[in-house]
Amino acid sequence: MMGRIFVGILILVALFSFATVINTGIHTIRTESTSQNEIVTTGATTNSTVTLRYALFGENTDQISSISSNITESPVALSYAPITKVLTIGALQANKTRTLVLTYSVVRDDAPTAALGPFLSFLVFGGLLFAVVWGIFKGGGRR
Repeated sequence: MMGRIFVGILILVALFSFATVINTGIHTIRTESTSQNEIVTTGATTNSTVTLRYALFGENTDQISSISSNITESPVALSYAPITKVLTIGALQANKTRTLVLTYSVVRDDAPTAALGPFLSFLVFGGLLFAVVWGIFKGGGRR
């Protein structure tokens, strides 16, 4: 019994050490990358807004993988309004017109992913945890 408990603890340590990799894989399953081009003109301000075609995954600006401009500047995402899908972009040069290329993650648009996606982390981690606990207390047959 002590041997099984030790092995179960080792499996749990391994599981949680790979948690980031597992969650990244689940994120990849649930999302797809899309790009969109927008022509933006700034006046005296260095911020501008863009309406995205699709909602950001998780309504979070961390899902924007890149914003590039055809002029020398380094645009950044400042805020996102999920209801209107409006993204505020900053660090732009004032009084310029440029083409921005935005690349961002959106929810994959298929039925199985939409149904299972929100529960995938729970299913993976819960299932593995259940298997370890079952293996410790019930596994191995009778001795």
